[in-house]
Amino acid sequence: MRLLPAIAILSLFGAATYAQTDTLDVESGMSFKSLYAKNNPTLKYSYNRYSYIHDYSGNWDIDGDGVPDKVLFLGNSGVHVYYHLVIILSTDDELRDFSWINIDMPVLGDASELAKLSDPCVQFAVGDFEGRGKPQIYIGMDHSGHTMPDKLKKRGVNSLRLLLCYEHGEIVVKNYKRRTLPY
Repeated sequence: MRLLPAIAILSLFGAATYAQTDTLDVESGMSFKSLYAKNNPTLKYSYNRYSYIHDYSGNWDIDGDGVPDKVLFLGNSGVHVYYHLVIILSTDDELRDFSWINIDMPVLGDASELAKLSDPCVQFAVGDFEGRGKPQIYIGMDHSGHTMPDKLKKRGVNSLRLLLCYEHGEIVVKNYKRRTLPY
């Protein structure tokens, strides 16, 4: 009779151990490191599975001062994780937290694909979309479940396809307008 409760307890521990291992595998699977190792080996990228942060810092000089800036996506650690954009410019080292700009797959897309497709599935890309000689960040929030955040409406933005640009010392958020890119 004592054997039965012991087996039940061991079974519970086994199930808990399996669940924990499975959770860790899913979390490490949220990293895009192996994808970039194959497709974009020079990209600076890291993922912290405990804090749900995709870190693209050191790749682009958004503010044009000659020093690459910090671009991160912070996860909400929900069942379906959404990531919001954070930018820290080297000119002032100020954290710009765009908690109202979020996507579920912050994998770096091909900027040239945006110009080719009328309905791109790219959620995040960086390129010189306006021909200004500085990189801008494209965010496509137009996947199911998103409504227009009030902060975007107040800025005159009426699309969930966004372009973030450095203008006059600030990051400006505006509607993305598709155009033919030089690359």
